[in-house]
Amino acid sequence: LIVYRNREDVVKFMEINAVTSRLVELASINDALSGSDLIEALSREMGRDCDETLIRAGAEILSTLHASGIVLGARTGAFA
Repeated sequence: LIVYRNREDVVKFMEINAVTSRLVELASINDALSGSDLIEALSREMGRDCDETLIRAGAEILSTLHASGIVLGARTGAFA
């Protein structure tokens, strides 16, 4: 569960899974990495190839977190 305050200063809750939790954790300890770098690191931890399906899923997760104000942004070209 992520508890956060949105841009309107309202407290919100988001139920997440273990993969999303780890992605957020990786982002918090590696703030210089791009979104694609984070997804690649996560795929290595999962013992999985970083294929197009995983990249799309990771990008969607990061986009949702960004739209909610949980993640502030990503480096330009993060998914290029």
